[in-house]
Amino acid sequence: MKILQVNGRSDLSGGPIAMLRLLQKMNSSKFSHTVFCPSEPNGIISDIEKCPNCTVISSKLIPFNFLSLIKMVRFLKKEKFDLTHSHGKAAGVYSRIVGKITGVPVIHQLHGIHYKQYPKIIQFLYLSLESFFSHWSKTIICVSESERDEGLKLRLFNKKESVVINNSVDTTKFKPSMESHAKPREQNGIPLEAKVILSISRVCYQKNPELTLDIFAKIYKNNPNSYLMLIGISKDDYKIQKQAESLGIQNNLLCLENQKNIHQLLSLADVYISTSRWEGLSLGVIEAMAMEIPVILSEVTGNEELKRKDNNEVLFISSNLVSDYVQAIEHLFQNESYASQMGQLAREKVKNEYNLLNSTKKMEKVYLTFDPKNK
Repeated sequence: MKILQVNGRSDLSGGPIAMLRLLQKMNSSKFSHTVFCPSEPNGIISDIEKCPNCTVISSKLIPFNFLSLIKMVRFLKKEKFDLTHSHGKAAGVYSRIVGKITGVPVIHQLHGIHYKQYPKIIQFLYLSLESFFSHWSKTIICVSESERDEGLKLRLFNKKESVVINNSVDTTKFKPSMESHAKPREQNGIPLEAKVILSISRVCYQKNPELTLDIFAKIYKNNPNSYLMLIGISKDDYKIQKQAESLGIQNNLLCLENQKNIHQLLSLADVYISTSRWEGLSLGVIEAMAMEIPVILSEVTGNEELKRKDNNEVLFISSNLVSDYVQAIEHLFQNESYASQMGQLAREKVKNEYNLLNSTKKMEKVYLTFDPKNK
């Protein structure tokens, strides 16, 4: 079965990484993939090219341009694909227009409903467009139940045409390190006895890293032998460095951009924190959980997914108050046995509900409903 994957990004953010992991685990004897995406430095393209039965066509999709649209139409007509799978906003615009023109069915995956950062009029236009295009999609893939709940509330699609396939991780790769975290700490200049808070983020309204810095400033004041590591943010980012300097935490802040060895970096952390204003379902969070790192999360769409059953795997902060986050972090620092138990329960949750193998099988099942051989 021939499938065209379309993505407006190829960096190391959640959407492209989720697509890559799907390609790496999918049955290559049943499915062949061509990936239409931009070429971004230090991204996922070299990894996609290593996947069996996968090829890449580099094409810039943001901002929207008709040349890329025409290129995609011609390519689909020539190669005769069975299905198009688009990932994210920009890819969804192209794929569904192209699907309408060529007759190739489209499934669209949201990877978060990103509209809250826009002015009201832009929010209205985007949500209206997404709702309109949903009628040109055969299936809408949501990466969490809470994302689907939000989409239904916003009337972006109906329940019948949507399916939830959770973001997930390979728990054989993301697992507690059997070795001491001394080596990764030494490599990053962090003392062995220090307390380390880690977050995978980027500088944008959604991820809200400014709040993370404010929280760490209070932690650092009470515990000068603590460090904050931000993965996905450049050490040269002016806005972040200026705030860090104003808070007096610049010497205990580590920013690492474009990292592929996430499991190794996570192994040096004592606590994982997310201050996002919304998520689809954060890969960074479930990666940390898989490695038995206690996580503290903002209680927002996407993160709320992890709260759906009575459990003790995750700590949620329902406010944006710095003091509430600080209290939760210091509680974990001071109660190592509780933090350890919380991490163990978190890993079990990921193994049972957010396992990459299970999610891949679910996606394969969706794909096969469009296989001409099954009709």
